[in-house]
Amino acid sequence: MRIAWLVGAVLAGIALFAPLAAGDNPDLPSTIETLSASAASAGVSVGGGMPPPTFGLPSWWQGGVCDPETNPGSVEIGRWGDLIACGPNNDAVSAADPHVGWGGALEWECVELSERYLNQRYHLPTVSVNGDILVDTYFDPVIQARLGFDMSRTPLIRIYPGQGRVPVPGDVLSLGQDASPGHTGVVTASLVSADGNGVVTMINQNRYRGAPGSAFVVIRIVGGVPQSLGQLAVIDWIHDTSSDAR
Repeated sequence: MRIAWLVGAVLAGIALFAPLAAGDNPDLPSTIETLSASAASAGVSVGGGMPPPTFGLPSWWQGGVCDPETNPGSVEIGRWGDLIACGPNNDAVSAADPHVGWGGALEWECVELSERYLNQRYHLPTVSVNGDILVDTYFDPVIQARLGFDMSRTPLIRIYPGQGRVPVPGDVLSLGQDASPGHTGVVTASLVSADGNGVVTMINQNRYRGAPGSAFVVIRIVGGVPQSLGQLAVIDWIHDTSSDAR
């Protein structure tokens, strides 16, 4: 399989459902840049994953896309289905909607995007944490009891690097480094070969101060293990087991 064919398939919005052959690794810089810009909206998946969400705009947004009445000057910087990344980061507190367990979050921090996704798709509440411990916090039994939810009643599990899985669309990643609040985002595309090499794309907020075009980043997968995004190592991720092949 040729790199040019792969890129063409992504640009055409074709979903791939079988692993790439060993050795056919999309690892050229130009290919990565193309995937970063186009695979997100295409919802490309190799080896499973959730389809792009269709849950509509958040009920607490006022005035349309990116909550302009609450947070004037906000603009869309990218989207995966109905999951919209916004910027610039002004740290306005989003409105609360108790009917869906949304307690408000700082717009447009990285955590707000991941938690908004988990709330709209799985009706999980917001938690006040940094990106590096977001995944761990949702699986903390004390937090679950305090906020009134139970992860064991969802199809969601926690996965660590090296456990024989790679991130797929819909997975929520926690990334971090020492003395850093870390980062988080939602996987939108996965192109990984049978030998565990390739790339995944992630939609995120606030990594580049909300600049247009910065909504998607690419994380390399080597030997089945996600590589660092700059200085940020992938710590763990939330995965929906209902997307696994049966």
